[in-house]
Amino acid sequence: MLNYATRFPPGAPVELLENNLVRKKFTTSSPDYMNVLVKLFNYLSLNPDPKVVPFYNFQFSTTRNEYPYPYDRYIYSYQYDMLRCGLLPKEERDFIEWVGNRHEADGIDCLHHHEVNTKKHSFPKLFKFLEEVITENRYWDIHSGNIMFNEDWDYVLIDLEGFVSEHYPSKNLWLL
Repeated sequence: MLNYATRFPPGAPVELLENNLVRKKFTTSSPDYMNVLVKLFNYLSLNPDPKVVPFYNFQFSTTRNEYPYPYDRYIYSYQYDMLRCGLLPKEERDFIEWVGNRHEADGIDCLHHHEVNTKKHSFPKLFKFLEEVITENRYWDIHSGNIMFNEDWDYVLIDLEGFVSEHYPSKNLWLL
């Protein structure tokens, strides 16, 4: 049986729903970020990926900012529901953190780091998952909070926004 989180971090934009679902809500003031997110959700709807948690009911809206100056004129809100996923053991979360830090520093070359090669034998299934995610070169937010177990005990990415790089738009070109 999967081990689920009993509470979410304070201020986290998620809420537990019925039917083993979680709803994520978020806002942004960037129209470019919102446009890429819409493309991402459209892409994943048409091309489901077994490495990504199933999501449902994606919705977005635009509202006029009541106090635009010095802020942006519009606020973009979105939400989606996704399958509630299970927690990973601490040792696997630690390995993901370590690989994520190497990925942030070295990019795809992190897979060839001598310590990764030493540690990957302790977590062969997890390493294969991470290797696929990193080799695809489309996901930018690898850390232990973004990878969990689905109901089949397979690893899945749960933070879909990790596919979008707000600060490096050229990383989003695969969606355009």
